[in-house]
Amino acid sequence: MKKVVIIEKNGSLNDANIKKFSTETLFKKCKFKNNENFEARHTWKLNDTINVTLFAKNVGRANSENKYELPPPVDKDLFFGSMILCAHTDQNLTDKNINNFNVENWKKLYDKLMGGFDDLEEEEERSEDEEEIDPDDLDENGYLKNSFLAADDESVGKEDESDEEKEFSGDETESEGEFPGSSDEESDQGNDSELDEESYEYE
Repeated sequence: MKKVVIIEKNGSLNDANIKKFSTETLFKKCKFKNNENFEARHTWKLNDTINVTLFAKNVGRANSENKYELPPPVDKDLFFGSMILCAHTDQNLTDKNINNFNVENWKKLYDKLMGGFDDLEEEEERSEDEEEIDPDDLDENGYLKNSFLAADDESVGKEDESDEEKEFSGDETESEGEFPGSSDEESDQGNDSELDEESYEYE
């Protein structure tokens, strides 16, 4: 008994057992009525001793396309119904060099054939979320130098400074205006003293 992997039409993966392996009857495991257009489509080399061959049908009815995403170089090819994966020792599969192969084995090979794209996507997300910034590239406000945020912040700071200068100059004007008032008070006090003197003289 030999183990193979079935890729169902909906893209799911299942382990399957074949009591008496024969490349001529593999189509039956995929539930096809005959082996017409059902043949080996590509062989991937796992290592020096293990190869994996895909058997599939490239002709079929509409809406019966297999939805599974295969690795290159057959990632652009269209296949119909179920497909089957067989592992073997020699480059060409025969009834005698078949090896046991399961879904777990295929997933490991699949990641390798796809270039580890899952890991690359995770690293890209991390790099976007946790982008490292050199502290020397930041200005005193914490913005990147030469960025539009830093430019806006500087312009706001200048506006604030000009407003403060205006308020300060206004305070000075008001303070200068107090001096004449103080003189008036002093002059009024002087008049009061003169009146007191006059009234004293009349007494």
